[in-house]
Amino acid sequence: MEIFKDWFNGIIVAVLTAVSIFIYNNYLHPLILGIIQSAPTLRGSWLGYDIDKDGNEIRTSKMEIKQIGTKIMHQ
Repeated sequence: MEIFKDWFNGIIVAVLTAVSIFIYNNYLHPLILGIIQSAPTLRGSWLGYDIDKDGNEIRTSKMEIKQIGTKIMHQ
């Protein structure tokens, strides 16, 4: 029975380590770098325009940007 307890404890430690590394790499590290490096905030809705031959602007695209520190994710 002691073997199963040690095996279970090992699995718990491995899962907690993996979750901690994931959170650090995807959230904490970019956030800390953004603060230290004074990264600009790009989050929000961005519209793309094209100019036709008459000089009129035509909206051609829209991009939603999510940002955590220095990590930028778009949709």
